[in-house]
Amino acid sequence: MVKCDLGGRSTFTTSTIAPDLKARLRKGDFAPVSIVLGMVVVATSLGMYTALHQLHSAPNVHLKKSRRETIPEVAEPEKVMAEADKFVRKSFFRKVAHLKDPTGFA
Repeated sequence: MVKCDLGGRSTFTTSTIAPDLKARLRKGDFAPVSIVLGMVVVATSLGMYTALHQLHSAPNVHLKKSRRETIPEVAEPEKVMAEADKFVRKSFFRKVAHLKDPTGFA
């Protein structure tokens, strides 16, 4: 700490940066913070991927207004079955978990 006199009764104090700041930073002081931030980034990216996958590939999501007004399961069941099969096949988490077809257990 350096104390400076301004010529009157007022004084101010300035601080100097610790000379061993670089040495302390190199020892991994921010490792826990970076690990937590990495986990938050991974969780956020997996959540965003899941939301985009649901909106893009889910068979019950219809972006066209003409399809929203109908019941596609009744009108075109083959197309809905193909979309559902594609949704299950393209699921990243099913591929990672190596889940089997649930109809095989019956």
